[in-house]
Amino acid sequence: MPLWKTPFWIGDREFSAEDLGFIEAMVRDFRNLSRTELAATVCENLPWKAPNGRVKVNGCLLLLERMENDGMIALPPKKANVVGSVCNLGSPPLPVTEIRSSLSRLRPITV
Repeated sequence: MPLWKTPFWIGDREFSAEDLGFIEAMVRDFRNLSRTELAATVCENLPWKAPNGRVKVNGCLLLLERMENDGMIALPPKKANVVGSVCNLGSPPLPVTEIRSSLSRLRPITV
């Protein structure tokens, strides 16, 4: 039984008690998905889309977090945001040769 008074609106979409039950079941049944994957799956199945046809993942993530804060669901833990790092492929550095000249003498130059 939902803790929230239904129906309620988020943006242009009305949410019913059945919608909340569906979300609770999705989170419970697909607990191996990431939060973003869960939100996308919920959006696809409700359906909850913008006028351009794209699913409203960000809005759904906020809804899921509110539901978790109110004890209605238990989301998977947030994953650390991994920023790409430069990797060393073991290649030796390219040789550098200093050239002292005017560009006009070196033409044509290609990169």
